[in-house]
Amino acid sequence: GLNLLEFCRETGLRIVNGRLCDDEGFGKYTCVKTAGSSVVDYVLCRPTLFDSFSNFSVGDPNIYPTTA
Repeated sequence: GLNLLEFCRETGLRIVNGRLCDDEGFGKYTCVKTAGSSVVDYVLCRPTLFDSFSNFSVGDPNIYPTTA
């Protein structure tokens, strides 16, 4: 997490998750397992491109269990 934030600071990129469109204010989990849930998939872009998004959402988790 800290490495990702530092990368964003150094490059001027911003995390889209939880910031735009249908995911605004939510930041839905992208990984859901019996041991817990987290966000492991991120979309990064320059803030000047935020207005170019017409839609952004994180889909519902896969309901099929994995063996990993």
